[in-house]
Amino acid sequence: MSGGQTADAVTVSLANALAASCLALRSYQHGNSAPDLAASIADAGEMALHAAGRGELLHGTDADRRAAARQHGLSIEIEGGRLVIAIGIDALMTAIEGGPCAPEDLGYRIDSVDGFAAEIRAELLAEEEDGTTLVHTMFDTATEKALDAGSLSVDFDEPERDAG
Repeated sequence: MSGGQTADAVTVSLANALAASCLALRSYQHGNSAPDLAASIADAGEMALHAAGRGELLHGTDADRRAAARQHGLSIEIEGGRLVIAIGIDALMTAIEGGPCAPEDLGYRIDSVDGFAAEIRAELLAEEEDGTTLVHTMFDTATEKALDAGSLSVDFDEPERDAG
């Protein structure tokens, strides 16, 4: 226990967090979506576990984290002023197997998943004579599509840029 809480107070805290979690999960089961509710219940659960001295339950082992990272599906997020594009290596291989360059369709076998991922990374960063990469081309295409879709974040009459 931490923070000077008694065993009874910790038990009540854990019971309340567990009850709230059960109710929220039942709500989600029936199609309700409430990110604020989920965040507040997760916060309460974390505080209760830390108060009980069991905060380690919130974090798997290093092996668990590595395995989860490898399976992480494609995500594109804006975090701290950065556009972050990420995909786990195993998820990337699954995407390749289902795509137009599938090994079974083109007659090849991937002997080293990590090695092949490194080679894909190198191709993404390989520069043409003018310095552009496949990533630059991807951003150019996405920019064109956003503009063609009528972006609400662009004023076509004003050349000034908003830093925020």
